[in-house]
Amino acid sequence: MWLIGVDEAGRGPVLGPLVVTAFALPKDDVSLLVEAGVKDSKQLSPDKREQLFKWICTTAAERGWQFKIHKSSPASIDIAMALETLNEHEVALFAHCVSHLECGEEGGILQLDACDVNAERFGNKVGLKLSSWLDSGEWDIDSRHGGDDIFPAVATASIIAKVERDRAIEEIELEIGFPIGSGYTSDNTTQQAIAKLLKGHRPHPQLRWRWVTVKRAWNEMGKGDVPNREFGDGEEPKPSQQTLW
Repeated sequence: MWLIGVDEAGRGPVLGPLVVTAFALPKDDVSLLVEAGVKDSKQLSPDKREQLFKWICTTAAERGWQFKIHKSSPASIDIAMALETLNEHEVALFAHCVSHLECGEEGGILQLDACDVNAERFGNKVGLKLSSWLDSGEWDIDSRHGGDDIFPAVATASIIAKVERDRAIEEIELEIGFPIGSGYTSDNTTQQAIAKLLKGHRPHPQLRWRWVTVKRAWNEMGKGDVPNREFGDGEEPKPSQQTLW
């Protein structure tokens, strides 16, 4: 029996990608995660997350574990949110990552760190998008708040997602040439970065234009309403109002 844990990193920040990871392993291997010290990524230092990330990748290759990472760009997030909620977007991304794992026919438990205030509703929505994949085997869905603190497979997914998100932020800083902080608006470095990233005739592509912080700052600069995004990530699952996917 397989366990699949799914989690995200970067839901709330005003810039950079939202990273979702689905991680799968046989149930009998869960003890290896616990012995290695895997836990919710928020409880680990950056160095420890990197160390565990490398161990996860090495062990996955040795034992046939699987994971799928998807980075939803700021443009893709903005386009999706023009048609649906952030929760609905994450439902699509969770299902998108799980659907790329090659263990559907073997069955098991799909464990989710719920992004909705109603954890069961979130799990049901993910299940609906995965109906044909789940029907290929015998699967149960366990959707919980704080899943990354309950299920080792979800904690593993959280580590992978967080490391990938942190690396993406480092790449953005190299690209633009100045620090951007964590991406949260409570971060002074991020606040200073936002001001710089709004100086052009359009907000910088790494900003999430539909975030209230960006819309307010853009308006206060006398630039009116923020423009609409023109394109997103071609590999992104389409918003539910556009397709049943």
